[in-house]
Parts: sequence; C-alpha cells; structure tokens
Amino acid sequence: MEMIVKLKNKLIAAAFLIILVSGLGIGPEAHAKSTLKEKLVTASIEEVAKRVREYGKVHGKDEVLAVFDLDNTLLAMTQDLGSDQWFGWQADLLSQKSFRWAVGKNMGDLLRVQALLFAAGDMRPTETGAPEIIRGLQSEGYKTIVLTSRGHSVRSATEREILRNGYDFRKTPLGSTEGFGAEWMPYDAASFKEGEAGFSKEEWTAWKLGEARTVSYQNGIYMTQGMHKGAMLRHLLKKTDEDFDAIVFADDHEKHSIRMQEAFSTRGEELTTYRYSREDPVVERFQKNKKTAVIRKWNSLKEAVRSSLDTVF
Repeated sequence: MEMIVKLKNKLIAAAFLIILVSGLGIGPEAHAKSTLKEKLVTASIEEVAKRVREYGKVHGKDEVLAVFDLDNTLLAMTQDLGSDQWFGWQADLLSQKSFRWAVGKNMGDLLRVQALLFAAGDMRPTETGAPEIIRGLQSEGYKTIVLTSRGHSVRSATEREILRNGYDFRKTPLGSTEGFGAEWMPYDAASFKEGEAGFSKEEWTAWKLGEARTVSYQNGIYMTQGMHKGAMLRHLLKKTDEDFDAIVFADDHEKHSIRMQEAFSTRGEELTTYRYSREDPVVERFQKNKKTAVIRKWNSLKEAVRSSLDTVF
C-alpha cells in the first residue's frame, strides 16, 4: 500500500510539473525553431537591404536570398508608354473587349507591342541610390536575383537596361552565372512530376497554376512570363539545388507578395515580403488621368514604324 501511495504522489508531482512548465511556455515546443513569415510595405530599397542583413546576422550570409522584381521595383520606364501601368491598362481593355484604344486584338498582340517598346525605350532606377544598395549586398556576399513576369523574348532589352542603370545580377546569382542556356517548361500539367516542379500536385491545384509557360534563367535574371512567382521561385530553388534559411522578396504588386507567402507558408524558410510602393504616385497619376497623351504617342510611333518599313521595302 505504501508503495502505491508513493507512486501516486510521484505521478501527481510529475503532472503538476508538466502543467507548470507548459504554463510558463518553456516546454519542448517553446524550444522548437520558430519560422518567421512577415508581409510588409516599404518605399525604400534600403529597408529591404536592411532586412537581408538582419537575416544574415542570424543565419549567415550564405543562407539568405534576396529576390527583386524588376518593373516599378528596381527600374521604371521613363515614359508612360510601355510602362507597367500602361501594360495593365491595355490588358484590362482586352479583358473587357474594349478595342478602341487597345494596341492589339489579343494578349499576343499586346506582348509583341510591349517587346517593341522595351527595345526602343529607356528605363530609370526607381531610387537614385538603388543600384548602389544592391551592389553593396552583392559585395558582402548575399545572393541576389531578379524575378520578373517578363518573358524570355525581351531578355536582350531587359539585360541592356539593367546593366545600363548600374545593376549587375551576374555577381552573386543562384547557381552558375550562365544559368540555363535555353528556355524550359517548369512543369507538365498533363504528367506532373513533383521532383522536377519543386512543388506538389496538390499545391499546383490549390494555386490554380494551370498550363505552364516557358521560363528562362541567365545572368541572375529569372523570366517567368506572368506565372505564379512563389511557385516559380520554388521551382528555381529545386532546379539549382539550392536552399536557404531566409528569403527576402520585394515587388510592387501585392498579388506577388501574397503568392510568395502562399508558396512558402508550410516550408522552413523564414520569409519577408515587401510590397514596394515607391512608384505608387506615378501609377495612380496614370490611372486617374485621361490617356490622350499616351494614345497620341502610340499612334505617332506606329505611323513612324510603318513609314520606315515602307521606305525599306
């Protein structure tokens, strides 16, 4: 009987200790590694760089990846015609089947015109000091890449403007500088292979990815042709056989921050996404104003191109 009483007392004491420890928050779960996921807004590339360095102090520089969107994040067009906001307006016209001011009858037409405007147009840094900030991260050893919704067909014009404005993402890319020489399909919806895609069929379904389009990755610039940026980053990490403890992502479109958070919500990486807002006043001005000037400029350019072709042929 005495032995039973002692055993009962020990069990009661053990139970009390477990309750006490749990209440103080120092149980086993309190010692588990927490994974930070935060979604912020900033108008400063320096703030993004600061977060990269904060992660670097915790995890080490080799374990942090900085990912930047291009249009209206690192660079912006010097005119409205061909800008990110102009493209959005044109895409809306097509979706509404309002063709009076549209530059084409379908998305293929719009993309061809956009390619022409990229080839002929100039871009500027969204912030005067942004190229130096990125160079600073690279000189410290942080891996940095561009993840853009642009397609491979405008790679030449894209790389020209990136370099002309003082950026160079060949310095600390994912994988090799050369990347992958040709375009490729990130997945096949008909015969899905998780080992190649970098995400599961269930995730493909949940994210409503649909059919894949070709992507390309060279010189630290990842061109994803309008696809889900979170899924495409997962795919590139798989293809380059790289992994990180922390990722920092900056993009002017809220939907891309949401999709990045979605893609990494169940993974172990710490993730900070920034909705970059520096170009918001420029975008809002374009959206609110009449489009007379940009329509006139497009018509003038179109006539000039036709005249040049008539002269040549």
